[in-house]
Amino acid sequence: MAIPFFSIDVRKPEISKLLKGIFFPFNTSLSEQKLKLILEGRFPNKKIALLPSARIGFYLTLKKYFKENDEIIFSSMSFPLYIKIANQLNLKVRLVDVNPNDLNINAEKIEKNI
Repeated sequence: MAIPFFSIDVRKPEISKLLKGIFFPFNTSLSEQKLKLILEGRFPNKKIALLPSARIGFYLTLKKYFKENDEIIFSSMSFPLYIKIANQLNLKVRLVDVNPNDLNINAEKIEKNI
């Protein structure tokens, strides 16, 4: 039996918080309001949305910029959740090895995988 360690399932509290932030932006905590103001000041030409978690942000980003069967390259040492999200969106995942010295993705091997 497999035990799921990572999940991209969106839970009811996260959906509720996301929708409240979109439809009732004035009903947020003071720290969230301050953060949003700082980000809007720093990026005046961009739309700012604060999300309840990074995994939701990653999921929404992939969903917006990729379509089914697109290829996406990850480092072979990527966090497994990112690969799971890409698989759930039916993206073709390509894993690229890392440099042994710094463990960053190997740029030469990226070119070979494109």
